[in-house]
Amino acid sequence: MWHTGATTIMYVTALHLCWAVLILMSPVTEVTTPLQALVTLFGEGRALSAMFLVGAAFATVGAYYPNTLIGVMCMLPQQALLVIAASGAAGAVLQGSYPDGAVRPWIFILADQVGLILLAPAYTLAVLSYHQVFRRLWKI
Repeated sequence: MWHTGATTIMYVTALHLCWAVLILMSPVTEVTTPLQALVTLFGEGRALSAMFLVGAAFATVGAYYPNTLIGVMCMLPQQALLVIAASGAAGAVLQGSYPDGAVRPWIFILADQVGLILLAPAYTLAVLSYHQVFRRLWKI
């Protein structure tokens, strides 16, 4: 049976795989809004690409262990990468400029980055729902 949380988890996994490949193809991608915060924390190039690949792999493994602590824990690396990227996007909104220095009104940047900013909490809810954490917490 297909679970709705799986769609969001698969989407983020595909997003991270795309980012990993794009980083390997061209270093210019590291200046993009979602990736700049990660580059600042973890460095650039192959190391960051490897982090995305490992996060995607762990999330895929976690999907094969639904309703277990192992399954939830396997999703945490991907969640961390996504939250950091979304935080970078939110930071760009607050600063009113993109990481490459382009200055735009905050509302313009928000309109551009709102999808990523909302994806971080949506992923969290998807993981909790997929692993039925709510049912166990409230005995539903």
